[in-house]
Amino acid sequence: FERNMLADPVGGPVWMLIEPLLGASTIEDYACELAGVDDFSKVNAANLLKTAQAVMKAVEVKGDNVVFHLAQPYPPFLSILARNSSWTVILNKQWMIEQGDWDGKAETWTQWHNLDTEKQTLFEQAMGTGPYKLVEWDRSNSKHTLEAFADYWQGPAAIKTVIINNSVTEFNTRKLMLQKGEADAIYVPVENSPQIEGMSGVNLLRGLPRLSNVCAIFNQNINATDNEFVGSGKLDGNGIPADFFSDLNIRKAFSYAFDYEAFIKEVVLGEASVPYGVIPAGLNGFFDEKGFRYSYDPEKAEEYFKKAFNGEVWEKGFKVSLIWNIPNTTRKTACEILAAGIEAINPKFKVEVQGMEWATMLPRRREGRLPMVFIGWLADYADPHNFVYPYLHSKGDLITFTGENGRALAAKEFDPLVNAGINELNPEKRVEIYTKLQKKSLELAPHLMLYDSCDRVAMKDYVKGYVFDPICPAQYDFYALSKTKE
Repeated sequence: FERNMLADPVGGPVWMLIEPLLGASTIEDYACELAGVDDFSKVNAANLLKTAQAVMKAVEVKGDNVVFHLAQPYPPFLSILARNSSWTVILNKQWMIEQGDWDGKAETWTQWHNLDTEKQTLFEQAMGTGPYKLVEWDRSNSKHTLEAFADYWQGPAAIKTVIINNSVTEFNTRKLMLQKGEADAIYVPVENSPQIEGMSGVNLLRGLPRLSNVCAIFNQNINATDNEFVGSGKLDGNGIPADFFSDLNIRKAFSYAFDYEAFIKEVVLGEASVPYGVIPAGLNGFFDEKGFRYSYDPEKAEEYFKKAFNGEVWEKGFKVSLIWNIPNTTRKTACEILAAGIEAINPKFKVEVQGMEWATMLPRRREGRLPMVFIGWLADYADPHNFVYPYLHSKGDLITFTGENGRALAAKEFDPLVNAGINELNPEKRVEIYTKLQKKSLELAPHLMLYDSCDRVAMKDYVKGYVFDPICPAQYDFYALSKTKE
């Protein structure tokens, strides 16, 4: 735990330990706050030492017990620890040191902090006590080979060898492999589900509800410098200003211009549900009261467009580009449906849809150039805090894409409720808090929530023991599976 918290690679999952144990979002934030500076590079040696000492005090070993000292009440902490995930793994300290990792001294931790992935000790080797051992990682072909660990404490796995092959990117090839029995299970994009339905010797499980949702984030402070996505950069009919989405009327108008039902029926083939806010169904705070969600309503969209920027938007029109990441055709169609809905309201509204390779799009997203950011969130643990914090808190991962104005809005309107929810131990009071957050997220519309996700699994009928986990991105627990061919 200490090694993970101090290593804390930027963008990684260790915030789930740092937040409850130190009361900060990242180890760098904690060190900066301790030192009273605004950048990690300015933290002096004394405060770097104090940071490591604080981590060591937060997690202690007393005999056969591990004792955690929480910085604040944190209701989901036990469920975070119980997740079979990378952020709570316990590794042999001596083995890690022998491989060149952190030596456990408070004075030296920064040498191993936020290392590039390729430089991390566990990048090319594994250490653990799980049911499988890594035999080979073929990076050129994106293939992993696992072998059952005979001395696993719960007994050896029924399936002795597992090969995970991510190099077969073409669906028809994967489908043929499944038909021939060359693959026991394959990934099936939602649009290809009908091709698997009814296939002999194959079980297709569809509409499996995930604790996950997909949204389009409104960038309220677009970096408009030399930015082709905002046209002229002005509200003159040929572009949009940098603060275009800071106007609540614009955000509401866009939210009413998207045809949710058509998208779910025609694009994801019913394998999704219309969202009622940032908290998906299945968690405290979710509600489905009639009238408390956005629906496709061109008349309401027109009403809000006419109010935006004191009527200037309606009179002058605007031009904006929506960017989707190739080859995600689901997001492409979402952009097209939104564009069509907006353009149908006023001929002066122009919305262009543009595909872009991920490697090209990512730096533009990081620089704040994208007017809207299409992104999804899958639960790390089953608690509403895992959605309201990234989506609504001013320091959350996703609210970052809303820009300075969006973060200021979040700090004023959402932070007090998000903080109250995670510090409240009474379950009924927590439900009240998260219901308020859910409704407020609809009222202020920092994001256009597109849909709550479902998943599907296609496997040969001789694969037994499958259990769907709504928050496991890997889909399969190989230890629970067996193969029984007739």
